[in-house]
Amino acid sequence: TVEMVLPEEAGDPKLVGKTAVYTITLSALGQKKLPELDDEFVKTTGAAETVSEFRENVRKRLENEVGERNRNAKESVIFRAIAERNEFEIPLVMVDDEIRSIFFEQGMLDPNQEDSYKVDLSQFRENLGTLATERLKRGIIVAQIVKQEKIEIGDEEIERWLDEQATLHKMPREKVAEAYGVRKNN
Repeated sequence: TVEMVLPEEAGDPKLVGKTAVYTITLSALGQKKLPELDDEFVKTTGAAETVSEFRENVRKRLENEVGERNRNAKESVIFRAIAERNEFEIPLVMVDDEIRSIFFEQGMLDPNQEDSYKVDLSQFRENLGTLATERLKRGIIVAQIVKQEKIEIGDEEIERWLDEQATLHKMPREKVAEAYGVRKNN
């Protein structure tokens, strides 16, 4: 039995401050038992054939994730430094388009639906405006570096990179290409 004084949030003002008595019956008490980490269990997951293979796969995945995070952190520092030394404004219409792109990537809007282009994005600027602006500046900076250094990337290099990203992120290659806006040349 549990006694409780009802708070103001009780809903009915007549009940506020009154004592409620609850009778509780415990019908079952259980404990989760984790399966034994052995070859048989690992095979049922489809992740590997043996525990040692499973551990190696996990180790490689974690190393890749740490490496990716480190690369991303370094890139962010570099791009931030370049942007600080080369200040430029991004038009609001471009920020809104980038916010829309973020929604497309997350599957929150459908780029094939006309209504997706009519959504008022001003309400999302506070939360997503900084991210959208940074993404745009990064893209502009990269485009300028590519132009200035006369860097040319062939279709084979793009295809190889898309394959690497698909493997790294465990996504279908088509989804990776779509997320990065890469279109097939016909």
